[in-house]
Order: sequence, then structure tokens, then C-alpha cells
Amino acid sequence: MTEINSKNNSKIKDLIKLRDDSKFRNDKSLFYVEGERIISDSPKELIDSIYIQKSKLENFKRIINRYNDSQIFLIDDDIFNKIKDTINSQGIIAVVKYNCIKNLSNNYLENIQNCLLLDNVNDPGNLGTIIRLAEATNISLIILCNSCCNLYNPKVIRSCMSSLFRVNIYISDDISNDIKFFKNNNFKIYATVLDNESKHFNSIYYNSKSVFIFGNEANGISKSLIDTSDEKIFIPMCGRIQSLNVAIAATAICYELMRQNNYYET
Repeated sequence: MTEINSKNNSKIKDLIKLRDDSKFRNDKSLFYVEGERIISDSPKELIDSIYIQKSKLENFKRIINRYNDSQIFLIDDDIFNKIKDTINSQGIIAVVKYNCIKNLSNNYLENIQNCLLLDNVNDPGNLGTIIRLAEATNISLIILCNSCCNLYNPKVIRSCMSSLFRVNIYISDDISNDIKFFKNNNFKIYATVLDNESKHFNSIYYNSKSVFIFGNEANGISKSLIDTSDEKIFIPMCGRIQSLNVAIAATAICYELMRQNNYYET
């Protein structure tokens, strides 16, 4: 176990960058997590290093015993308070390796069924909620356009909690090409759009291999993606409401898929 007593230590500077800078996270393929629960749930092989507030060391003996001494760093309280991301921190932070899917293949898609494709979803809370939803409703894969907020933003991590490690997530660099790839593998593409051509979302029996597109909080799905879809669907609303929060819309669709597949665990 190594003690860090200076705010100018390179590891402290890197922690702050991992917390605040998505480009730095992407360059290093590392991200910042805070809190006992998510660190306990993180796969051991993904943990790069752990940082513990000195005055709270005794609280984390169980976690410390899982790792090599070289991975554990003890931080002065004053310094820890500068690097923490929550007001009432438990006193433990970890640096974790990226775990998203880097490449799709024909063999991989053979075992994939329903997928969610998120187009320019910018709110970290929405993205985190959708990741938790995907685990809760047995969604096989989440596809993120690279215009979405950073998957490893600390607010996303807090919202999705440990579901991040149990849901398959793929970040697309070329979504048009990936849509073609899905279609070539017999997936049907559904765009959630409120217009005259859209069908009521629970009036359709969905293909066992389906991709559902959800769009930006303010502007919806980009026209180029709508044009690639095989079918447009809508969720009915009463009153003067014109749209739903993207995480709520995804919830309605995902639970309809569960209903159709009779997938309810007891």
C-alpha cells in the first residue's frame, strides 16, 4: 500500500482528469468510479487501482484484501476531498479499465436478440437509467452512436451502478455501416417516431432480432437514422404532452418486449 501526501502527485492529477475529462478517459481507456458498492461489484480483472481516504481505511479491509498492495493507495483526507465526486463520499475511489465491446462480428450477433440504439442521448442520467433498464428487461445489447454523452462519465456510472458491468454495450464509430451490418444479419430496425406513418408500439409482434432507435432529448432521432428504419412506432400520450423522456420511452418498449416474450422471473 502506497501513501500519497501531495496534491501534485501524478496519480492525483490523473484521477482528476479521469473524473472530468472524457478525452483523457478515452485516451487511457480508464474511468473513475466512487463508492463501496460499485467497486465491490466491479470485476477484479478490470480494476487498475484503488484510492482510499486515510481516515476511513478500516472501512474497506474486505475490498483491500482482494487486491495486491501495489494497487492500493492511501490518500490524505484534504487531498481526497479535492478528488472526490460526491458531497458525502464514502471514502473510496477506483480506476477501472474500459469494458465496452470494441467490434461486432457475425458470430457475435448470432446470440444477440433485442437491442437498443441510442442516437445523441446527451443526458448522463438518462444513459445510466437506460443501462439499468437493459439489465432489468433482458436486453441483449446497447448501441451508442459516438454523439452520445461519454459512457464513462461519473454521472452515468452513478445512474447505472453495477449494471455497467453486466450489460453488453457497443460504441459505434460508423452507425450507418453498423445498421447495414445488423440488417445483413436479419435484424429489423424500429425507430420511435411520432408521425402519421408510425404504428402503435404494442400493435406489432416484434421480430426476435430487433433494434429499437431512441433519439436525443430535445430533437429526437436524426433523419438519416429514421430513413434507415424498417418501421416507425409511437407511444400514445394523453393531455398536451408531445414527447416522453427518452428513458421513459425506452422503458415502455422494453417492458412490451418482456410481455411478448413472457419473460418474467419470479
